[in-house]
Amino acid sequence: MRRPKSFGVGDIRVRAVKGPRDDEWYWRAERYVENTTESIWAGWATRAEVTRLIAEHVATEGLGAPVTPSRLETVFDLLDVWVGSIDGRVDLAKRTTEIYRAAAGHLARVLGQYKVERVGAGDLEEYRDRRLREGAATSTVALELRVFQIAWRWGSRVGVCPARDLPAPRINITRVQNDYTPTPTEAALVLEQLDGWPGLLFLMLATTGCRIGELLNLRWDALNLDRREVTVTGKGKTRIVPLRDEVVHALEAWPPQPLGRVFGVQPTTIRVGFRKKINEACRATGVPRFTPHGLRRMVENTLAESGIDPATYAALLGHSELVALKHYRRVRPNALRAAVAVQGLALPTTSPGTMDPVMIHTRKH
Repeated sequence: MRRPKSFGVGDIRVRAVKGPRDDEWYWRAERYVENTTESIWAGWATRAEVTRLIAEHVATEGLGAPVTPSRLETVFDLLDVWVGSIDGRVDLAKRTTEIYRAAAGHLARVLGQYKVERVGAGDLEEYRDRRLREGAATSTVALELRVFQIAWRWGSRVGVCPARDLPAPRINITRVQNDYTPTPTEAALVLEQLDGWPGLLFLMLATTGCRIGELLNLRWDALNLDRREVTVTGKGKTRIVPLRDEVVHALEAWPPQPLGRVFGVQPTTIRVGFRKKINEACRATGVPRFTPHGLRRMVENTLAESGIDPATYAALLGHSELVALKHYRRVRPNALRAAVAVQGLALPTTSPGTMDPVMIHTRKH
């Protein structure tokens, strides 16, 4: 395990001096005063634990010795210490932590050398404009600036940056949502273009209707190939989803992957790379672009059109019947034609041109 990077909070320097022991390192926090070094705390902890320990006490009481609140110098310092403070927090979902980290990375890249004492509206507007010029979505830039507000408020609370509110630059968010639902034929054409983990993930999504978030971090212990089922968790609820034979065969032939995950790559790699692979396959086959969530709608539509009752396919996909019908059901033109063909009105067999004009007039009114 690589030794974690040291970090500073004002005139306090924190470094890992030995380890690791399980996931912990032996840390030493030292304060530099008038060319002398004063040790204020030492002990075993994870980086997240020691970061929170130092930052949350720096503005109140010392760890073994009095500590005077010290300001961080740059935005990079603020973001580095704040990201360390959120690692391992049980009140934050793993995906939230990933989003915070990604946003902090962009913020540090652009604003990292700015002095925290001087950050103002002009700097944040410049950040907004630069990120938009780089091609970032308006919603992404708005999220990154909200994350900066969160980090800043945390820094103000623990006394490592100015206790003032940051201005919020105006951003007109443009939302472009791809709501296209592929047909099973279109999905099969796209699948032919995919191999490796994208192909396996696509096959599982297209046959189970699972949310992509339910399979991002899929591990082997969630699979029971003998029973042909996978256990997934979505929206806080766990359910068992049956697997089709072709999925079981693909998983049985799938070689062992690193990281202990079925797909062998990090969840963030899947979130970014999978959409790109689908888009490339759609361009190659001439299929309209669709998102991974489009496969979920496709599964639900296929089940509905096959006569499966809403309660059954809603339970399979892990939501209520109301959500199934309101947000996922997409009625295709051929289904409308079929509905007209079987509708049960007792119409006369006489053609309209030979019907009694009086009868037609009566029916119109």
